[in-house]
Amino acid sequence: MQIFKRLGIAFFAIILFTGCDAPEVTQLGPKQAWKKGDYLNSRQIVFTNAYGFKDGRSTTGASSFFVQGKKGPVLCTAKHLLGAAMGITPTVETSDFNAKMDFWKVYARNDALFADTLSVSGIVSSNPDFSDIIVLNCSFEKNEKLLALKPRFSRVNVGEELEIIGCEYGDPSGMQKSFKVFHEEYDGGKLIVKSKTKFVATEMSGSPVVDASGYVVGVLVGGSAFQGNMYLSVDPLTRVKKYL
Repeated sequence: MQIFKRLGIAFFAIILFTGCDAPEVTQLGPKQAWKKGDYLNSRQIVFTNAYGFKDGRSTTGASSFFVQGKKGPVLCTAKHLLGAAMGITPTVETSDFNAKMDFWKVYARNDALFADTLSVSGIVSSNPDFSDIIVLNCSFEKNEKLLALKPRFSRVNVGEELEIIGCEYGDPSGMQKSFKVFHEEYDGGKLIVKSKTKFVATEMSGSPVVDASGYVVGVLVGGSAFQGNMYLSVDPLTRVKKYL
């Protein structure tokens, strides 16, 4: 019996258990140059969102990050940021995003590494689908401290160690942190991962989940506790591969 079917309690984000294309089965890629030493204090990876729509609705929070696409870096975050989980009611559909967006800006919670604010110009993944990931066109500066992660589309093995990079809710420093997790199983196409340590995942939706070589495998979209353990749901980048 799958983990989240045993929980019987709500996630902190809306989770859609739907199918997707089977990921390619390949080996881990060569280790990325950025993933060595004190990388969380040398490269800006995670951003906070501040956005609003032309009808006056606006909010701030959750996370986003850059991915290296075929045409250059694009911004990835969780699609449920467009809905009730972030106080946006009714939900803004991806097909209406460009027409309804007033502004969308991203910035680092701690500006020691990167102090600028970057602006979204529109959505790339405008076609409705079942993933909880959106891909956005966003200004990207050539800066040695600003990082766009390379995507991994191969299957994540059960037991494989992964890393969530995010800013823990309630941490006044706003520093990026690393949270080690293990892949437990696939559930409806999503990765269910188990955390090695306890942390407050609230407002971490949209954070990148990377493998041991430094490739991003998916986007954090939900989670909950069960019998003293924390389990989290990760939407794999395979679901938005055509936009990358």
